[in-house]
Amino acid sequence: MQIAMIEGATHIISKSQGYMGLPLCDDHISCAVNGEGTPFMVEVGEPPVED
Repeated sequence: MQIAMIEGATHIISKSQGYMGLPLCDDHISCAVNGEGTPFMVEVGEPPVED
């Protein structure tokens, strides 16, 4: 997968370490273990261009 930019990304991780950076967006889910409002992060990828 190729990294894709997320509109409204709240974090771009690893960029300060010299990598391309992975855009992430904070969100919340209802989890059976931790309950309503459990935080998680979403990333988006695009399939690679075929040669």
